[in-house]
Amino acid sequence: MSKIVRLGTLFPEDLNLNGDQANLLVLRKRLELRGVECLIQTAKPDQLDGYGLLFLGHGSKGAWAELSASQPELISNFLNANAAVKFVAGNGVEKVLEVSGNLVRQSSWSSEFVSQDGVVGYLNDDLAGPVFTYESTPKGITVLSRLHGPILAKNPTIADKIIFDAGWAQESSSAELDKLDQLAELSRKTAFEH
Repeated sequence: MSKIVRLGTLFPEDLNLNGDQANLLVLRKRLELRGVECLIQTAKPDQLDGYGLLFLGHGSKGAWAELSASQPELISNFLNANAAVKFVAGNGVEKVLEVSGNLVRQSSWSSEFVSQDGVVGYLNDDLAGPVFTYESTPKGITVLSRLHGPILAKNPTIADKIIFDAGWAQESSSAELDKLDQLAELSRKTAFEH
């Protein structure tokens, strides 16, 4: 392994309420199975450049209140950071939409498994707009997922899209990747059986 991809995560002890940090474990495993070394590191909020990916997860109201008080520029710094990929999950999306002025709420709360354009996961919020967005521009890739937990485990095609679009590895397959994809498909089906 010669290439090293650095995945930076912000405040993983506070912003991992639904296991969102496991998205990074999925990326690391899929990279390693393609021969690419990957490091998951806690990013310091004032040193966000130099990461291949920056991750902002889901936190409790208390955690966000504390972070907002102690790190008032956190979201702005995240949005302005130089990273190939910015991945935001759960109510981290709400914080990003607030700062960008695009936050809109619905009159009702959604709490259910959903499938949007083939992306499967658990939605639990009252925000309006897309449940999942993936945008790739010359400035980088932005992934916003209002879905909770490790969505890349259920949606490995998204993990691979990040890997290929960021230029970290070429498309390839292996028996181990095929097994992971089969498990993901079973998990996707199970989500809607209840």
